[in-house]
Amino acid sequence: MRQSANAPSCRRRTIEYGEGTSERLDVIPVQFRVIATKRPKLVCRPCAGPLAQMPAPARLIEGGIPTEALVAHVLVARYADNLPLYRQTQVMARQGVMLDRSTLSFWMGYAAAELAPVVTRLREIMLSSTRLFADETVVFIRVDAPSMGFGMTLAAIAGLVILPMASCRRNHYTPRNRRD
Repeated sequence: MRQSANAPSCRRRTIEYGEGTSERLDVIPVQFRVIATKRPKLVCRPCAGPLAQMPAPARLIEGGIPTEALVAHVLVARYADNLPLYRQTQVMARQGVMLDRSTLSFWMGYAAAELAPVVTRLREIMLSSTRLFADETVVFIRVDAPSMGFGMTLAAIAGLVILPMASCRRNHYTPRNRRD
């Protein structure tokens, strides 16, 4: 036990008898940083052999500037947080990172190509399931057709979800009792 200040009533030395804890929520804003990878160049002076250098570490986009974490951040902000790319570029510009929307778009396309095997495997798993459940929430999408002089509203289905078989008691789809 630690000794601390004197008691206010009798002026005797006090000792610590536990502690009270209070918590506060804080935020550390997104911080962009440059990661420099130094690779020494080696040469043998006596034999005057060729210059040797360790190979560069593998990157998601060969010769590109983003780290895997930055590409993941852009994807999550776009699809999980519904933050369009042009707004992401505005957020980055406030912190001094000047990137074009087309650059972020390229990163997203590259990430999509890298994730294609995962999507293929998920599709295989979903289609091999005995039951497949869909959220039939309709989302209305406004599509402007300026060349035709009008706009139209399209309806789309929002998402697809696989649920455990025990969680669905009725209204389920199987090949034998499907609804048309």
